[in-house]
Amino acid sequence: MNKSRLIQLFSTLTKPELRKFRQWLASPCHNQRAEVELLYDYLTNDITGFQEEYLDKKVAWRLLFKNQAYDNTKFLHLMHQLLRQLEEFISYERFRASPLLEELYLLQELKERRLPKYFNNILKKTTKQQKQQGLENALYWQRAYEFKMEVFQFSELEKRATNVDLKELSDALDISYYIQKLSLACSILSHQTVQQQKDYDTKRLERVLQEVEEDSLLDIPAVAMYYYAYKAMTHSDGEEFFQKYLSLLKISTALFESIELRDFYLMGINYCIRQLNKGSKLHLEAVFYLYKEGVEQQYLLLNGELSPWTYQNIVASGIRLEHYEWVEQFVDTYKTQLPDQYKDILYRLCLGKLRHAQGQLLEAIELLQKLDSKDIFLHINAKILLAKVYYEVDEFDLLDMLLTSIKAYMRRKRVIGYHKENYLNTIQCIQQLTELNLLDKTIKTQFVSTVEALKPLTEKVWILRMLE
Repeated sequence: MNKSRLIQLFSTLTKPELRKFRQWLASPCHNQRAEVELLYDYLTNDITGFQEEYLDKKVAWRLLFKNQAYDNTKFLHLMHQLLRQLEEFISYERFRASPLLEELYLLQELKERRLPKYFNNILKKTTKQQKQQGLENALYWQRAYEFKMEVFQFSELEKRATNVDLKELSDALDISYYIQKLSLACSILSHQTVQQQKDYDTKRLERVLQEVEEDSLLDIPAVAMYYYAYKAMTHSDGEEFFQKYLSLLKISTALFESIELRDFYLMGINYCIRQLNKGSKLHLEAVFYLYKEGVEQQYLLLNGELSPWTYQNIVASGIRLEHYEWVEQFVDTYKTQLPDQYKDILYRLCLGKLRHAQGQLLEAIELLQKLDSKDIFLHINAKILLAKVYYEVDEFDLLDMLLTSIKAYMRRKRVIGYHKENYLNTIQCIQQLTELNLLDKTIKTQFVSTVEALKPLTEKVWILRMLE
């Protein structure tokens, strides 16, 4: 039972959704079987609800149906009925949450029922609502087309002269298409970067880009955002397009919904990260702005939760810019927004990074020595940071033992590929640092050349700084 689709879906419901779903089941319009309500109550009971020992079909049957002999077919049918009700409920909730979708379907029904006065009243009300929303995203243009099409079809049905501007109808459809086409192109590019695939045919997209430029559609923010993003990602020197993208993003947030703004911020962040990885330092301020604004406006939070990697990246960019006071406040404030399994480990690790950057090395050691994680890479990263601190405070015996333990841990956990190579390079360089005669300029120069050429080596900047 605990691996069923019912339990998987049921476990995702929030408390407000649970209350609404209970009301849904209580309505004869949706459910007329008392046993379905009983199963819901069983799953939400303070004692039996989602306790592993009670998520057993026979245990649930015994508590629900007392002395009746267990009937597996009947119980599976009951679970299926509750699942169907739940699927209908969440579909309905999604329908109700979709902007103006209910009004669109109402207009379609009024059109079919030939109620012109009623139709026009709803149309006026809906048009006013659409303007009040203030959005100009892809869905706005799609709805604009759909509503205009309903008016056009209604006038055709009634044999009346239409007051629909057919060019506006066509333009709304085109704009909706351009936005969605460019949005998809940006998503495909991001996917190709991660998967390292190059199988996307851009010939049709090139025509779209040309039409956008020739028809002056860059005056429409939603079109321009995806256009500039795509151009920035595909040009060897896309900085001009990125700056236009960033400028437009700063003044256009009111035109988009949070989920779209999340995508816009992430696209900007990913562009900056690619430039930083190429050695650019100019994009550090931009990526910090996007991270800072993204979390403060909650665009980068998903269902109130912050990604562990976003949390770390924000701290890293803030430290590099020496915004120590802001970083400390961020680390404390957003610790509670992390997934439970990461709360303590990431808080201590990021605070340890901050203390290291501030030169508060003894406090950094205290934070990092007590840190342990089941996540292999977080565990190793914490130990590498501790090794750097040990080196800076001349605790070479502790450093030697720590580096040996990291290598043993990597063998035990079978860390492979890029990460293993990077960690081993880092350990090797730190060990060589402790053995170098820094007064010998020839040896020092040779070591610098070795470090400069070594790849991958994410701690290269720190290692070279230790030679100054």
